[in-house]
Amino acid sequence: MQKEYNCIKDEIEDILRNLDNYEGIKNRLTVKLRNYPSQSDDLEDGVFRLVGDIAQVLYVDCGERRGILSSFKVKQSMVKMWGMESAEVFDAALLNTYFLTPPRAYKWEKLLMNPNYHGDNFMDIMSSDVLSVDEIGNCISTTKRANGAVAAFLPGVLPRISGLLDADLYLAFTSIHEVMVHAAGIIDPVNLRDVLKSTIEECTAEEDFLSDNIYFYDRKKGRISCLFES
Repeated sequence: MQKEYNCIKDEIEDILRNLDNYEGIKNRLTVKLRNYPSQSDDLEDGVFRLVGDIAQVLYVDCGERRGILSSFKVKQSMVKMWGMESAEVFDAALLNTYFLTPPRAYKWEKLLMNPNYHGDNFMDIMSSDVLSVDEIGNCISTTKRANGAVAAFLPGVLPRISGLLDADLYLAFTSIHEVMVHAAGIIDPVNLRDVLKSTIEECTAEEDFLSDNIYFYDRKKGRISCLFES
């Protein structure tokens, strides 16, 4: 216990020592998704990108403690202190998030039957048959699965999925931990929104809620937009 405590203490001290040094902290920068309307006050001094009602928020990763991931939000003042542009820091953090928690596709039956199942690496160029084109869609998350819905915004992920499915995409964020991705053209987005809302009501904890909107990925434009946005 004392050894673990000392390791945690050393890690925290290292983080605090490097807070004013971008080069020293950049490998700890990560991005998480949050529902903007419910957390706008808390995010006011943060660094984030907004798409519809989803905020992509910049954090400092503090590691894992007994299976629990810890982090704290990066403030705008920190980026100014580093002498960096927010866009440059944010792009670097998205790439860093990709390598810290690579994207994976999860099949429900494998999750239930195999405790050692860690998802399928659809980003591997040799993996061409791990995604489904049917109405059920594909559960996309990360290797950690906690805060795994960020996978939808990681570099190259949606272009890869749309290429494998040969279609534009509908995205339904069932929680902050995963996103269901569907090939557009085989499912009605209005019906999908109704299914999403029912799923959230029945299965999603309040603290894990991200959005009850459906998002659309246009593969030609390479852009995500929110459908039905008021």
